[in-house]
Amino acid sequence: MEQLINSIQVINALVFSYLGGMHLYWAIGGQWATEAVIPTKVDGSRTFEPGKIGTLLVAICLFFAAYIAVANRWSWLYLAIGVVFGMRAIGDFNYVGLFKKIKTTHFGKMDSRYFVPLCLYIMGSHLFLYFMTN
Repeated sequence: MEQLINSIQVINALVFSYLGGMHLYWAIGGQWATEAVIPTKVDGSRTFEPGKIGTLLVAICLFFAAYIAVANRWSWLYLAIGVVFGMRAIGDFNYVGLFKKIKTTHFGKMDSRYFVPLCLYIMGSHLFLYFMTN
């Protein structure tokens, strides 16, 4: 069981590090893949314009989550991270998540194909880690 827990922790740390790196790239002005990761309306307009400070804060949170994944401290944060990503997987009922209404945009397709399953994995793995380490 410990080997499984360690494997999940390493995988999650790598996932969060990658996501943090992508957000850092966007925070310093990178444009690659932005059309795929920002929700859009049917007419193609963005639902919001992410700012550099907000994007940097998300990057910092993701790097912190990578640390939490392997630090074996504050196991209650496994629960918190699981809940946050569970809420992201459920979504806003319009543009994001399992129950979104707008599914045909580029973001909508990417969300259904990649982002929601990733959020469900993160939710499930963190809930697993929370219950197995307490």
